[in-house]
Amino acid sequence: MNAHPKLGRRQFLQTSAAAGGVLALGFDSLGNIVSAAEEAPKPAASPFGPKLFETWLRFNPDNTITLVSGEVEFGQGVSTGLATLVAEELDADFPQMRVVQSDGNPVYANPGTHTISTNSSASTRNRYDQMRKIGATGRALLVQAAANQWKVPTTEINISKGVVSHAASKRTATFAQLAPAASNLPIPTEVVMKDPSQWSLVGRPDIVRMDIVEKCTGRARYGVDVHVPGMVHAAVMKSPVLGGSVKSLDATQAKAKKGVKDVLNLGFGVAVIADDEWTARNALQSVKVVWDDGKWANLNSEQLSADYHEALNTTQGKLAKNTGDVDAAAKAPGAKVVEAEYTLPYLHHTLMEPPNSCVWVHDGICEVWTPNANTTNVLRAMAYLTGLPQDKVKIYRTPYAGGSFGRRGRTETEVEAVVISQKIGLPVHVLHSREEDLTHSFNRPYTKTRLRASIDPSGNLTGWYQKIACQDINETGLTEVTWPGTVDMATIRADGAKISQLYNLGYDFFAANASPVTPPYNTVPNIHVETVPMVGPVGVSHWRSVAKSGGIYIMESFVDELAEAAKMDPIAFRRKVFANNPRALAVLDRIVKETNWQPVTWGKKPDGNGWGIGYADMGYGAMGAIAVQVSVDAKKKMQIKRIVSVTDQGVTVNPDITHAQVQGGIIDGISSTMYGQITLKNGRVQQSNFGDYRLLTLREAPPIESILIDSKERPGSMSEMSTPLTIAPLTNALYQATGQRIRELPLTKAGFSI
Repeated sequence: MNAHPKLGRRQFLQTSAAAGGVLALGFDSLGNIVSAAEEAPKPAASPFGPKLFETWLRFNPDNTITLVSGEVEFGQGVSTGLATLVAEELDADFPQMRVVQSDGNPVYANPGTHTISTNSSASTRNRYDQMRKIGATGRALLVQAAANQWKVPTTEINISKGVVSHAASKRTATFAQLAPAASNLPIPTEVVMKDPSQWSLVGRPDIVRMDIVEKCTGRARYGVDVHVPGMVHAAVMKSPVLGGSVKSLDATQAKAKKGVKDVLNLGFGVAVIADDEWTARNALQSVKVVWDDGKWANLNSEQLSADYHEALNTTQGKLAKNTGDVDAAAKAPGAKVVEAEYTLPYLHHTLMEPPNSCVWVHDGICEVWTPNANTTNVLRAMAYLTGLPQDKVKIYRTPYAGGSFGRRGRTETEVEAVVISQKIGLPVHVLHSREEDLTHSFNRPYTKTRLRASIDPSGNLTGWYQKIACQDINETGLTEVTWPGTVDMATIRADGAKISQLYNLGYDFFAANASPVTPPYNTVPNIHVETVPMVGPVGVSHWRSVAKSGGIYIMESFVDELAEAAKMDPIAFRRKVFANNPRALAVLDRIVKETNWQPVTWGKKPDGNGWGIGYADMGYGAMGAIAVQVSVDAKKKMQIKRIVSVTDQGVTVNPDITHAQVQGGIIDGISSTMYGQITLKNGRVQQSNFGDYRLLTLREAPPIESILIDSKERPGSMSEMSTPLTIAPLTNALYQATGQRIRELPLTKAGFSI
């Protein structure tokens, strides 16, 4: 993968059958124009229609404007946000905008991550300048075309709501009318983008999401809706014991069922191939399998907990940060030392659309239809398993994906589909059942963390020691590609190191990312953080905000313990730590104002009522605080009475979408705090569907107030912000209300209910 490839001029101009009248602008992944316009060629032949996705922006004959998005729309509103930035600089009327998904061409790589992947909260913050420049360049070409046609200076041309006009002569034109002439103009080397004071679309709360009509009318198409001529369906079953394999199977009954094409022993599982998904899934139940349970057959959650605790006691971790001397800080005269150990469970993603994909290996190419969020991973996986170069792997990204939260970076359905397609020579669609996904998923890692901090007599946080035991997400990336037995992790890891520096750090970046290695507590003068890599059969991967989803809970709960030891109000204690951080202080000031925060008096007898606070700097140009108010009765039944969120994400492109992100993230946070856990018994995952992996219900959902601070900074991240920020305020509030400090989740383990 080349991070900054250049495409030829003609490639950018391959469009639909009406391309002769279409102005198509091509840009590289940094927003630089890489080709001048020329007469558009006819579309290239393709087994599945013309290649429509070779350009970033097209002005269509019907006066609509098509933006080709390199980001996957899985409900976060990215299509609307990116289209808004383009339309703003174009001076287009927003209803003109259309968005289509890009293919796997490396030109669509995110300019920050250098991968074709929707992750790391990188869409808006990394494409902010890129999208604006695309819109501004389109506007400049249209203005020049109008000026040439009407023989007037460009300074006299105006564009408003998609109409190009010349006031003195009262002439007007649409974008579509000017597109043929504009397509023959040289691309300007420099364009001027608007000052924020001139914006008419960015920041407006009434810009309606582009996907809302299709989703509300059922016209939206997801990976589960993919249909390729000649396609068959495969249902896959893996060993009930994690890490097990097929010893033998009897498929006589399954093969006798009408519509069943074949039954395959994949080694890591069994696949039934049939004319339709329903037939395949039902026939799968009649396959008689004898499993080799493997080495994890006796693993239980209790043993897992004990093993992690022992690792914290005896295993030397990998050093992530060591500044100053934490031991000396703890031994300083008058220092108070606070110690704690926190435990986080495995967490599942519970996507509404379970993992699925369609793969067809034929005629020297591999074609993939997928809702996967990480096209770079798919390209790598398919190339490994087919032996084809990546330019022979064709990725067709579905218009929508039914949720992600980090889950859609894994490629197991693509792996299963490509293995089966190579065996049978047909396009194969694999859709996991809810049960298959829950019992054999890639979860947020189980984690134990040990902390020790010191406070001087003036209440200053002087030292922070943290040791984190969990499975290393980075080191287990793409493990699913090893299942067929033809690729080893050494190859995957070596190639991964070429793509991401995270492989070369020498410690678990994601685990340490929720510690004083990163803001806001990295200003503590004495810090020691180390990570202990654990090994286990449960697949692990990114979960909404990755390690921060649990790490911020740990840090912000522990900071509350430190505030109590210092006999300081929790907000006052944080203000002391953030004294040189004006954005953080502004967030805390606003939360105090919005909640009418009353300073906490430590040591008073709990009366069943309490407020809790938490703060986070996500490291993605956004920061925020959440306060939670609860009341709890004698039976530990709690009512979440009020949640107040204050966020500074810099420029807000669409406030309505941002508030939805905040609200949805908070619901996710409460849900995982109350109920979320994947547990093991005899090597088997005990949860299998929503009946035993509970989510928050509408009746349980609290009132949520979302406040945005416009700090005029560049856009930061929102999709990962509120989920981790909700957990500690809730548990801190419970401590105020009951006197019980929660150091292990979920809350049901401590007897709480809503």
